Amino acid sequence: MQGVGLIKHSLAYRYIKEGTLVRIGDFALKPRFAYYLCAPANHFNRPKIQTFLSWLNQEVDEFKRCDMSHLSVIETDYVLRPNSL
Repeated sequence: MQGVGLIKHSLAYRYIKEGTLVRIGDFALKPRFAYYLCAPANHFNRPKIQTFLSWLNQEVDEFKRCDMSHLSVIETDYVLRPNSL
């Protein structure tokens, strides 16, 4: 199967690393977004919310460690902010 797609690097990185996807070009865009985890304040103490937040932070940390030294990257800030409703 062949084709071209515009995909967030954070979603495609594993597949590029495995060789399943091939990058065309030598630049990556990191759009300016902030992510918020929203819930009533007392829900942040729930184990399932803590598990999800831990997993999400691990994914963000993994992406930060991606080797993008060979790319021209336009940098912006990714921010994960827990937020109470």
